[in-house]
Amino acid sequence: MPSLLRLVVFFAVLALASATCYWPPGNETYDRDLYEHQPCSNDTTSPLNTICCALNRTNYAGGDKLNGRTNDECLPNGICRNRVLDHGTMQISYWRETCTSKDWKTGLCLDVCADNWTSGNGTTGAIMTPCDGTAGSLKWCCGVDTSCCNDDKQVKVLPFEFRGAIPNTSQGQVAPLSTSSASSTVSATAAATTTPAASVGKDEENSGGLTTGAKAGIGIAAAIGGLALLGLGFFIARRTGNNKNASAPIEPHAPEKEQHRYELDHHMRTELPYSPVSQLSPGKPPQQAAPSYEMA
Repeated sequence: MPSLLRLVVFFAVLALASATCYWPPGNETYDRDLYEHQPCSNDTTSPLNTICCALNRTNYAGGDKLNGRTNDECLPNGICRNRVLDHGTMQISYWRETCTSKDWKTGLCLDVCADNWTSGNGTTGAIMTPCDGTAGSLKWCCGVDTSCCNDDKQVKVLPFEFRGAIPNTSQGQVAPLSTSSASSTVSATAAATTTPAASVGKDEENSGGLTTGAKAGIGIAAAIGGLALLGLGFFIARRTGNNKNASAPIEPHAPEKEQHRYELDHHMRTELPYSPVSQLSPGKPPQQAAPSYEMA
């Protein structure tokens, strides 16, 4: 069984390596490029199965220039990205390379910039520039820098993922292929199924539907409103609990029973004998009579 597995892998790699890649005029790649250029995918159900980039070089992608030409990297939109370290600086370039189909009009190839960058009877790659400066750009132009993005004839609108033929029209007239049509079979008639960008925008405007931004705003507002109501409910509940505690009658402490202390005394109060004032001798203070005590 292991031997059979190795045999299957060997033939799969052999089939991939033996795939022939062609330039736009139908020419095969040079002898040097014949083994360097390979399909981006060995999955026959993937559209990138027909897109070729330089994937079989000895220097890895992003390697030092001193070690030779670096491998390309296949982007989902069918463009080949090349990264090379040149004197400590990473240089990045993008190319439209070759295709496994000899006839580039079959819709299996990234048929862009074929007429703009041809040399040696069209047997060369076309350098391309992303108009927004990133590999995920929607708009690309046939040129070495973003100045070509100002020329509508040089600008190509590419889908984020390669799905077939790219209409050879200028900027503003073609929208990228929608993902809803991505499952359809790639054919030469794929270009006829695209929708002009102007009509797409107009249909969305007339449909009366909310835009994505409006829907997002409504969602955020609803979330904030919900949180505000939740906070208000919590505040009211807490305030109500505090009021209940504050309004509850306070039970007075039961006064301690007064403890009356009585001092027992066996002496009773005494009264002085009554003496009229007239009986007192003038000039002499009255003499206090000795108290009389009665036994209790």
